[in-house]
Amino acid sequence: WATAYQGRQQSDQCSFHLCTICRAQIRISWYAVALVGYQLFIVARGHGTQLVPMWWQCLQVCGYFALLYATVLFHEFGHGNMARFLGGEIDHILLWVFGGICFSTRVRHDDNTKLLRDDLLVVAAGPTTHLVQTPAWGLLLCLVFLACPQSEFAGGNPYSSVWDAFKSALWPMSNALEDVWLPLLAEKQYLGALLWSWVGTAIQLNVALFLFNVFFPMYPADGSKLLTSTLMFCCGVPARSAALVLLGVSV
Repeated sequence: WATAYQGRQQSDQCSFHLCTICRAQIRISWYAVALVGYQLFIVARGHGTQLVPMWWQCLQVCGYFALLYATVLFHEFGHGNMARFLGGEIDHILLWVFGGICFSTRVRHDDNTKLLRDDLLVVAAGPTTHLVQTPAWGLLLCLVFLACPQSEFAGGNPYSSVWDAFKSALWPMSNALEDVWLPLLAEKQYLGALLWSWVGTAIQLNVALFLFNVFFPMYPADGSKLLTSTLMFCCGVPARSAALVLLGVSV
């Protein structure tokens, strides 16, 4: 999240207008597009395998990046919509290689306490969206689980219930339900494998982005702003001292 005019010129130079959603311009970095192209190039060079056809790998890669950028966009709209709720506006949202930035305006207050409160609310609104997105993907996982009967698995579904599959996908260091979609690929159940792969990836992305944005206070990520805003608003810590604390925990 950033103020409306912060870095606007640099944003225009390295990105292009993608679309407009809810009166907010969405821009995407050329580097983000290049990253997708590079990953597809890597897949094309591998020519696929007998188990995993190249076209399936390309769809998986495209789906991964679509889910990543959609998740980040939802996150940034969390910042922007909170800014709107507090009287500001969304100037534009930039999607780039390392995530996203919501450029927004805000109402200026003479009362420094209200200013700090607004900062904290806007910053916290982004990571909070993952608490909504993750259960939503859990519901989609339920539909995928029901749509893929046990008969499609040669050795049976490794998860006895949707809840077991959901818990496995929640662990960000796990294999994104690979133990489900790889056997489906072996049985040439390409659509089922793709759905399991995408849903598992979406759940993991949301968990990973939430943890990163909340518990890794590295500037300019949300964690750094959450830390400094909380110290200043809730604890009355001066800005200089909050910055020193951030510097200390970042190192």
